[in-house]
Amino acid sequence: MASRTKGTTTKRKRSVRPKVDLDRVEELARLQCSDEELATALGLAAEELAELRHDDEALGAALGRGRQDGMNSLRQAQWEAALGGNVQMQIWLGKQYLDQRDRQEQALSGELTHKHGVDGLSTQKLDAIVAGALRRRPARSRGEDDDR
Repeated sequence: MASRTKGTTTKRKRSVRPKVDLDRVEELARLQCSDEELATALGLAAEELAELRHDDEALGAALGRGRQDGMNSLRQAQWEAALGGNVQMQIWLGKQYLDQRDRQEQALSGELTHKHGVDGLSTQKLDAIVAGALRRRPARSRGEDDDR
């Protein structure tokens, strides 16, 4: 649908607006199809679909309903999987909604020497000193020398 005029190509607009099956639009939107995928499935160019959506409130509403319904269905399937014993889904949903995180324990080993003397301090006191020092220590960049 293009006409040539003196070496240039111009697009002609359709004189008749294409009919769009709103049930099909809602079905494709439920599957979370992109606008480009929707346009292709409907036999339209992506730009045409964008124009139609802008001009036709019913088309925009069908897209919104379909996408929301698809997200709701997926969420329901995830909950059902988790409640049905899918441990991976339980963990994922726990991280998303319950602020659960993987925690890594760190342990120090070896001898601790300190230039101010630590003889007579309890293990708990030493642990507290080390933890405090680690929190206060600025991050070093690569290649930076120790102060030893």
